Amino acid sequence: MFVSPSQMNAVRRREEYDKRAILLLRNPIDALFTFAHYLMAGDDQKGTVSPTIFRGPAWNHYVDYVAYAWADHATRWIQNIRNGTVVFYELLLQDTEAELNRLLRAVNFSAIDPAVDPERMRCTLKHKNRTDRKRSKKPT
Repeated sequence: MFVSPSQMNAVRRREEYDKRAILLLRNPIDALFTFAHYLMAGDDQKGTVSPTIFRGPAWNHYVDYVAYAWADHATRWIQNIRNGTVVFYELLLQDTEAELNRLLRAVNFSAIDPAVDPERMRCTLKHKNRTDRKRSKKPT
């Protein structure tokens, strides 16, 4: 029986995964709009698209598709994580240090563990509000 390289890689990834994961989830409504802007903004990923895009049968179909895909993806991952956690993007933005520390604990580290460089945490927290790659105004 011939096994393609992609099939071998899939088997290898499943074995390496061993139900260990950190799933980063974003609020599905925010994800829906952000993905629409990403798909339709062209080369300037900081840009926004016309509000007229968010109406009509094509938009309704897109909402149904993305909502199903988001829920299916989240459910399958959450049901299969045995060693790891789910990180919610919005909580990560609101209380970055607490969420990062929770993430470290989930993978059996603590903020005072020698493997965790306090300078990296400080740098992460210092630069968390960088705006050089963000939209100036949140799309609607």
